[in-house]
Amino acid sequence: MSQFEVSAANLFVITQLKGGMLGKVDFQKTIYLAKQLGVFIPFEFRWDKLGPYSFELAHFLNQLVARNSILIDKGKYVVNPEDLLVNQLHSSTTIDSTTRNDLTSLFRSIRQTVRQSGFHIPTFMECLGSIHFIKTSLEISDKDSVFRTLELLKPNRLDEFSSMTEEAWNLLERNGL
Repeated sequence: MSQFEVSAANLFVITQLKGGMLGKVDFQKTIYLAKQLGVFIPFEFRWDKLGPYSFELAHFLNQLVARNSILIDKGKYVVNPEDLLVNQLHSSTTIDSTTRNDLTSLFRSIRQTVRQSGFHIPTFMECLGSIHFIKTSLEISDKDSVFRTLELLKPNRLDEFSSMTEEAWNLLERNGL
């Protein structure tokens, strides 16, 4: 099995488990968090203006969209169930049942938090990914220090993030992230 096949199969499973993703920010942050839960994703994430970002993932996603394996339906990325590649790679995923359950739990928590708090999904995903990246990549474990660093790195997002940071922190903690 090639790295392309495993990567594509894992992205398809993640996208299906989440029920699709609302744009590129949601896609990038979802895949970043899935990687942190142990899913094989060969792409490196770096800090970017919208938090953790992978140029390789962006290119790979564009390839899957060009092949019609991933469709964009009203701004939402969804798996094309009729695509030959999707059907061929169905059994190529390396996501085990424990990780699948962890992903399902994470996505359920995200949906519930967004629904209860009225957050914009891509913005909340950006907040989640950014907090996690700061916490792990910069090795800052203290919540207040993570939030101060977030403010320094994203001064233009303070208004939007101020109501979500606590919820994002708690959600990450509840999901072992």
